[in-house]
Amino acid sequence: MGSNERKHSGPPIQVVLGTDTEIVLGFRTVLLADPKLGTLTETYYWLRYANGKPINGQTDAKGQLRVRTDWGDFVDIAIQARVKTRGIRVMLTKDPTSTPKGAWARLVNLGYVDMDQPPVEPTEEQLEQALRRFQTKTGLPRTGKLEGATPTRLDHDGRSV
Repeated sequence: MGSNERKHSGPPIQVVLGTDTEIVLGFRTVLLADPKLGTLTETYYWLRYANGKPINGQTDAKGQLRVRTDWGDFVDIAIQARVKTRGIRVMLTKDPTSTPKGAWARLVNLGYVDMDQPPVEPTEEQLEQALRRFQTKTGLPRTGKLEGATPTRLDHDGRSV
């Protein structure tokens, strides 16, 4: 008997017909992505299946690899990621957090600004977005404005710079 292809709505399946028994080999595509490093393209990996079988390889240009689904209930994946350089800016202003420039500096240093190299002085929209993130996380009214308890909480929340 030869090979046969079947329509399947799930993950790709290769069907191999034997002489007496049909053997179904299942595969699943896994995307390796990390929140800080991004998609792990052309990254070396080591797999160890539940049945003890080890496999190694390299992810493709899309950060994907294929794993067998018929070798147990799980697969452990170890990766050797290339180190990427990521810059951060630390604001050193002495302006009080009750001012837009001081509040912005504190928000940058606390990690509420999603930019590698934020400007020293934000646009009104940038400051409002960062203030909303901070207010949401700290349980303050989500106004995006530098008012009420927000400046005081900026002074006392998070890590020191």
